[in-house]
Amino acid sequence: MEELKKDISEEDTEVHNENGDVKTIEEIKNEIEEQKELGLGLTENGLRCLDENGEVMTLPRAKPHVEGTQYKFSVEEVAQVDALMAEGSRRFPNVEVGVLKILVEDYVKHPDKCREQMFQDKRWCEENNITEQ
Repeated sequence: MEELKKDISEEDTEVHNENGDVKTIEEIKNEIEEQKELGLGLTENGLRCLDENGEVMTLPRAKPHVEGTQYKFSVEEVAQVDALMAEGSRRFPNVEVGVLKILVEDYVKHPDKCREQMFQDKRWCEENNITEQ
C-alpha cells in the first residue's frame, strides 16, 4: 500500500487514458459529482446512464438462467445431462468441465445433428469400429 501511495503523489494533476486523452484530477472529480447528481450508476433495476442524445436511460439487469445454462431443460433432460456429465467426466477426466457441459447440453437438445457430425469424423468411426450410420 505504501508503494501505491508513492506512485500517486500530490503533484500529479493529470490522468492519461488508453486513447491518449488527458484529464485533470479536478475534471474527473467534477464528472463523478455530475454523475451522482443525475443518479447515474448501477441500481437495483439496472445501469442508469446517458444515451447518445444525453437522455438518462436504464439498461435493465440481465435475467439469470434458472439452470445456469443457455438451454431450458425439462426434468427428464436435466437428468440426462447429469448422467452424461458424470459419465463424460469419468471417461474423459482431462476434458475441462465447461467444455464437456457445452457438448453434453448440445447433444441433449440436438441429438440427430450431433450424431451426424460424429459420423462425419472418419477417424472416430474407425476407432469405434463403426462402418454404417
